[in-house]
Amino acid sequence: MAKGCQEFRSLCKDEWSDFIPSGALQTLNTDKMNKGQSLPLTEDIEKLQTFLKDQSKIIKLSMETVISKSSWVKLNSITFTQLVMYNRKKRGGEVERISSLENVLCKTFARVEIAGKRGRTVPIMFTPCIQRSIHFLMKTRKDVGVHDNNHYLFPRSSFGSLFPIRSSKS
Repeated sequence: MAKGCQEFRSLCKDEWSDFIPSGALQTLNTDKMNKGQSLPLTEDIEKLQTFLKDQSKIIKLSMETVISKSSWVKLNSITFTQLVMYNRKKRGGEVERISSLENVLCKTFARVEIAGKRGRTVPIMFTPCIQRSIHFLMKTRKDVGVHDNNHYLFPRSSFGSLFPIRSSKS
């Protein structure tokens, strides 16, 4: 029995990589190719965009009288989400790293190009509604405690952070 076990171990060691992993890899690749992608319905995307736009308006109106940190944080997240959705082919991480230099371009153009993954240039498009929200957020960021040295367009407003909000948390 011990000899049989040793022969089996030897056989596995010599031939396992030739037969088993390649077959398993082939199966994984085939399954991956045949797997359908579920996409959200157009009307669901429209509902979400309408909801975000309405919430943005409501928050900006409420902040005309009293600027509260919680409202500012909500508007910051909503605007960020709108920007990612509008540029849905972009990765969230690319949008979260927009700096104040790109913000200057944002004041004049509805398009900003930033460095993306692997040093590629990634265009980000800004709708007029998103631009208005960004200008409002920039104007009121000191009022809610955003650190002076936080150069990101979508900053974290807590604990003197120098980092942007995270796309995975928005």
